[in-house]
Amino acid sequence: MIKPARITLPLLVLVALLLLGPALSAEAADRPLPDWATPLAGKKVVGVITSRKIVALTIDDVRSSQTASMTDELVRDNLTVSLFCVASEIDTAAAQYAAGAGMEIADHGWTHIALGSMSSEEASEALDSSAQRLYDMVGYWPPWYRSPYLEEGPNGVKEANEHGMLYAHISWNSRDYDAGMTSATVAASVSAGLRPGGVVDLHETTTTIAALPLIAKVLKDRGYECLTMSQLATAAPAATSIAMMWKAPSGLARPTVVGRATAKHGTTVVDVLTPARSQKLLIRVERRKKNGKYTSYRSYSAKTSSAGAWKLKLKLPKGGYRIRTSVAISDVYRSAMTSWTKVWVY
Repeated sequence: MIKPARITLPLLVLVALLLLGPALSAEAADRPLPDWATPLAGKKVVGVITSRKIVALTIDDVRSSQTASMTDELVRDNLTVSLFCVASEIDTAAAQYAAGAGMEIADHGWTHIALGSMSSEEASEALDSSAQRLYDMVGYWPPWYRSPYLEEGPNGVKEANEHGMLYAHISWNSRDYDAGMTSATVAASVSAGLRPGGVVDLHETTTTIAALPLIAKVLKDRGYECLTMSQLATAAPAATSIAMMWKAPSGLARPTVVGRATAKHGTTVVDVLTPARSQKLLIRVERRKKNGKYTSYRSYSAKTSSAGAWKLKLKLPKGGYRIRTSVAISDVYRSAMTSWTKVWVY
């Protein structure tokens, strides 16, 4: 009589791995970040700190019947980009086709709902589902996550990291989704937002796909190399704020005091030169204490419509102050602050 073979636990584990290998290997990769990404844990990556003309083009909302044709256009234009896919909606064949063409597949959520609007349990489930589905499609865990609407909430970066993904933010929003945008204005917006080490945000729209040849020409004419998010992040130290990347633009002059206030009126007139395309001027004022140190006093903002000198009337009580400014050129890009200008209100 032949005795039945003794089935040991290791043998059972081996059989399970052979039968369920893809799913289990994905689960194992579900939590830890890859070694190269570990230094970026906990960071909202908006770009890298470099003087090299390199930029990451990223395309959000990848989920439509246009994905394959967009991939063809990207290949024709020699653009290798990161595609942030809505996992429950993107077609498997389209995702595989894009990955096979060299595009980086990244996670833009299970559905197009902001991560910051979810409970921690809902966010974890959504990240599990979206990353797993993209893994099943293309064979690698998505290295990057970006929340729809850029609204990741206070724990979004940590939650993405815990699911094996870095958090990709942006340094420039092309606003290619705005009404009235054309392929020419989309390309012009990308050109306006180009800075060394930047991350430009686009979306999978018919207008943007039509703009890709124009964007490729802009990059070539200005000497920029187009990279994926992972290529950019490994090329230079990561930046977690715009101010880390860029100095104040050349058109932004240090504020100049053109009027002295009296104690009676308490008004100081400050003259500031703003660069083209600025939308908002931001002013920070600090007050001098008796020990000679300065402490935060007040912040102001003023809307601008074009480049030029702006005379700003700041009502300040008698005393010593210092003032500096920056500009917001888009809803995302904010320049670094200028150096301080000291003011005395009599």
